[in-house]
Amino acid sequence: MDSASPPVDLPEDLRRGLDVAAGEAGKTPSAIIVEALEQFGIKRLSEDQFQKRLTGSQ
Repeated sequence: MDSASPPVDLPEDLRRGLDVAAGEAGKTPSAIIVEALEQFGIKRLSEDQFQKRLTGSQ
């Protein structure tokens, strides 16, 4: 997956907590992060939608 965003840089203590929570939930850390972002209201964008938002075109 290509992205203009850098990888998520989590503090080590939070990363350890995420790893433990993922193991307990039987999910990957990435799956937990995706769920959290969706609950926060972050929408998935296609590449076309992303480019339109970056350039301001409708």
